[in-house]
Amino acid sequence: MLHTVRVKDFMVRDFVRLSPEEDMYHAVQTLVHKEIPAAVVMDKKDKLVGVLSETDCIRVVLDASYNERPPGMVAEYMTTDVDTINVDATLIDTAAVFKDKTYRLYPVMDHGHVVGIVTRRRVLRATEAFFERFNNVQRG
Repeated sequence: MLHTVRVKDFMVRDFVRLSPEEDMYHAVQTLVHKEIPAAVVMDKKDKLVGVLSETDCIRVVLDASYNERPPGMVAEYMTTDVDTINVDATLIDTAAVFKDKTYRLYPVMDHGHVVGIVTRRRVLRATEAFFERFNNVQRG
């Protein structure tokens, strides 16, 4: 069953996008208020240019504190070497990616365009039905 479930079946389609020119103060506020672990960063042509994570934001705080300067723009702190997941990847493949990396969010791509995001929590939610059926068979 888990081999037939695709990322497109459980990804988040309405996701937060940041601009590389956005100031870090606003970006941190967005992550905190939306309670999300990261956000995709897209240019004016809707091209993926990075991901801004909670870890990147903590780096901003430390950098601003040590250097006694105001935080800069998202482009200065975002991760630019971004791993992505294909929209047709299976749940099993996606779970394996999360197991092997520390990222909490991946952009989901379809023909070079970001069509959604997938988080660790979404992967876990997608496995709930499997565990429920497995438990019913064990009890049955």
